[in-house]
Amino acid sequence: MPRLARIRRPPHRPAPIAIVSTLQTALRKRTARWLRAALAIADAWRPQIRADASKRWLDDKLRSLAAEIEASLAGVGSDFELVANRIAKRTAAEQKELFASIRSVDPDKVKKLERLSLRAAPGVGKKIDGFRRQNVAKIKSIGGETVRRVSQALAEAESKGWHRDQLRSRIQEVADVSRSKADLLARDQVLKLNGQITETRQTQAGVTEYTWSSSQDERVREWHDELDGSIQSWDDPPVTNDAGDRNHPGTDYQCRCVAIPILPDLSAYADD
Repeated sequence: MPRLARIRRPPHRPAPIAIVSTLQTALRKRTARWLRAALAIADAWRPQIRADASKRWLDDKLRSLAAEIEASLAGVGSDFELVANRIAKRTAAEQKELFASIRSVDPDKVKKLERLSLRAAPGVGKKIDGFRRQNVAKIKSIGGETVRRVSQALAEAESKGWHRDQLRSRIQEVADVSRSKADLLARDQVLKLNGQITETRQTQAGVTEYTWSSSQDERVREWHDELDGSIQSWDDPPVTNDAGDRNHPGTDYQCRCVAIPILPDLSAYADD
């Protein structure tokens, strides 16, 4: 078994909830436009007499809603890229804190290990690009679902002869669901990215094992609470839920756990 460098255990760094909030706020501004556009349809709604006129009116309004949602998402990729870069900077700061905790070892070796860990890693850049692309597609999917649900509400309003206030109430429910899904998307995806970039940075520095650290509060899931304090290998993620899925910290659904690295023998990083 390789000799471990003698270090002070780095303090627990909580999951990046502040960065989650930043993305949620940005997405809420966009979904608020969806609500205004949908409520404008409700305000203009009248029970139609002729079926063909009704269909034309509905189709026109739904096209307008879809166009407004598409316009509201212009530049949304920059929202995802901004928070992804903040995650990358945050994990780099964590690595620096780790190196500062090393004691009684050759400082030249530590510097070399730090350079290996903090250089512009292609793996980090690829994860940021993938995060942006995947989540732009996901938020657009939520927008498309919003249009479908508004269409269903309009059809029901017409068939049942709803008053305008009834339609507005249903559309508000649709908007609430869309905002909730966007919030969950932001939370889950930021936590996943944090876990993925942490893994990339640690393994690039030669770290093969870590200590699982949970958030240690009442919201921690049973599986994750049991993993708290255990030593895990980056090559062999543990089971983290009843479905038998294997995940590292942060990569299970909305997981707030983090990985505290265990440094390898620094002699491997001696200058040539």
